[in-house]
Amino acid sequence: DPPPGRVRVSTNDEPAEVALATQAGCRALTYPHTTYLLDDGRRPEMEQLARLTGARYLTPSDNSHAKAGNLNAALPRTEGELVFVLDADHVPMPDALDALVGYFDDERMAVVQSPHDFSNHDSVQHYMVGRHEQSLFYRVICPGKDRHGAAFWCGSAALIRRRALIEIGGVATETIAEDFHTTIRLQRHGWRSRYHDEVLVQGLAPHDLDGYLLQRDRWARGNLAVFTLPESPLRARELAPAQRLSYLASL
Repeated sequence: DPPPGRVRVSTNDEPAEVALATQAGCRALTYPHTTYLLDDGRRPEMEQLARLTGARYLTPSDNSHAKAGNLNAALPRTEGELVFVLDADHVPMPDALDALVGYFDDERMAVVQSPHDFSNHDSVQHYMVGRHEQSLFYRVICPGKDRHGAAFWCGSAALIRRRALIEIGGVATETIAEDFHTTIRLQRHGWRSRYHDEVLVQGLAPHDLDGYLLQRDRWARGNLAVFTLPESPLRARELAPAQRLSYLASL
């Protein structure tokens, strides 16, 4: 039998209409699954939206560690072998889970990342229809990293083995780049990662320059903070040389 799927949609302050599109996409997933709406904003409209779309509504006991804390709070309260992590503004295609579950025939596979693509082509980071500032990363750099065993979780549109997260104590909370940080911690414990080069999710890119710069500032500060921790590619001797070089280039 195929492993059961759990879809976790993390939300904080996104408008209800944005989250509704994502929840509708989750409901249309063809692979057997249960959807959880993780809301650290504790908004009544989100609880109502979860009921409307057949999802289960969960809130953390506190708001510590932002998205990482929201995901960790859900780990002991949910079941399932695989967890599909989505941001509230990332709508999955119906076959998204079907495309990814096969990688987990490898018992040491921990995370499979798929590309981020965006439906709002008038965003500040689009320079033509279908081409945006992250296209180079997802279409060229990520397949290269995958060949070196250095694909990493990019926050959303990723399928993760729940047991692997539990084994390392949950999503990393020491930095605000919990995705990148958690991937290296998983690999230090002998888990593997892959990149699936097929668009399975459509998100919303920052519309204006302020939103774009705020997002990139967070990514930069979070990733650079990894240099100070045992997961730094300069210190993580459990990684293969090609992995360490690839992550060093990323940072």
